[in-house]
Amino acid sequence: MKKDLPHSNEIIVYWGSSIQDAVDAAENGTVIIIEPGVYKEAVTVNKKNITLIGLSGGKHEGVIIQNPGCRSTITANVPA
Repeated sequence: MKKDLPHSNEIIVYWGSSIQDAVDAAENGTVIIIEPGVYKEAVTVNKKNITLIGLSGGKHEGVIIQNPGCRSTITANVPA
């Protein structure tokens, strides 16, 4: 994960990094940009107003999230 974009409300998740770490670090209005690759993790979103964008790569590659466990891959719990 790297947070060095011109706008402080953007986080890039590079292949090999954790999407969940980016979600945990996100603040209101953050855009999380996910580089193409396979991410073996479950992701839980417990925050309002964040956006996750998966980028595409060459040869129809994109972002794949594979949960290593038996629970849901992505869970969104938006607080009131």
